Amino acid sequence: MTCRRIVIVVFAILGSFLGGHASDPPGVDQGGLRLVVTSDKPVYSVGEPVRISLIWTNIGSVELRIPSWKGAQMGIEAARHTEGQPTLYALVISYDGQHRIPYHGSIGCGVDNGFQLAPGERHESAFSIEESYDIRRAARYVVRVAFAGFDDDHAPPHAWQGLLVHPDIEFSVRAKGEQ
Repeated sequence: MTCRRIVIVVFAILGSFLGGHASDPPGVDQGGLRLVVTSDKPVYSVGEPVRISLIWTNIGSVELRIPSWKGAQMGIEAARHTEGQPTLYALVISYDGQHRIPYHGSIGCGVDNGFQLAPGERHESAFSIEESYDIRRAARYVVRVAFAGFDDDHAPPHAWQGLLVHPDIEFSVRAKGEQ
């Protein structure tokens, strides 16, 4: 067996012991919470629905209360705003990774009680973005998610408090008939 095969086997075994899989997409962890963001496929045709999924996993040893994710509407919410710094939005979709696409969806509000995650439990939320963002242009798109926990003033018991900025994910939209 070559060194490369041994390393791959070791990582696969470690991944199974650590609760992950060798094929898991990249995610981000903080304070006992892991977040993974994916699109359902890497390439879409113009007009085809683009589905984004967020998966939260409690990788800690205590139950956590997590703020609810409101789907595409999160593009108008600030995950963090610091005086003198650019606002970090909860959801940013841009084409070619440079030009932020404005949010054109509905706006809702209400009390956010979030959801509970027991240790080892996971929760998935998925939504389509094409009704809230203009992604009709054939281009490469970049999705950035920043997930903020409850703030100190509104934190319920066992509330997760932190900020997870997920690595960017990309997908492409191609003109019909384009390979």
